Amino acid sequence: VRRLGLTKNLAAQGLWGLLLGSVTGRDDVVFGETVNGRPVDLAGSDRMVGLFINTLPVRVRWRNSDTIRDVLDRLQAQQTSLLDHQYLGLAEIQTLAGTGELFDTATVFENQPLPTSGSTDTTLEIADVEIHDGTHYPLALATASDAETLVFTIHHRPDIDVTALADRLLRLVEAFIADPTTPLARLSLLTAAERRLVVEAWNTT
Repeated sequence: VRRLGLTKNLAAQGLWGLLLGSVTGRDDVVFGETVNGRPVDLAGSDRMVGLFINTLPVRVRWRNSDTIRDVLDRLQAQQTSLLDHQYLGLAEIQTLAGTGELFDTATVFENQPLPTSGSTDTTLEIADVEIHDGTHYPLALATASDAETLVFTIHHRPDIDVTALADRLLRLVEAFIADPTTPLARLSLLTAAERRLVVEAWNTT
């Protein structure tokens, strides 16, 4: 991610979009992104107490000839151009779009500093961090990070089995790490069992 000039949050969003597309059979998906909404150019915002978060739609589109990097580069340009508008509330966006609900899955990037062992930074001491949160979306991806590790957590309704979804996400991450210039048409996110089902069991005629 660093070598490609991307952020970890952007990579997580792009991979989530590709994952949603793989399970819905679409090349144009929309999901929610929770943003902190605390404008850096607002005087005194660093001393204000309160919840500034907002949830905004993220749209990811691609063609089969695109590579994973193409999708992420395009998404980064799109998201950067929208930074100045993150204050706009979701209800107002839905009204302007005129389509009602815009998405039913969401992402969040938890970027608060985490305690790390062996840190030599003495300017900030963190004794412990505990996160207690929830989502009203039936499916959501939470990404947390420290300097060396990226952790994906899939939140879901109790009646949803996300094992296959998590396996596909893992394969997508591995494909991105192996070669981000791989065309999407050459990616296969099916498990061996799923592939046997489609190629053999459903094709016995």
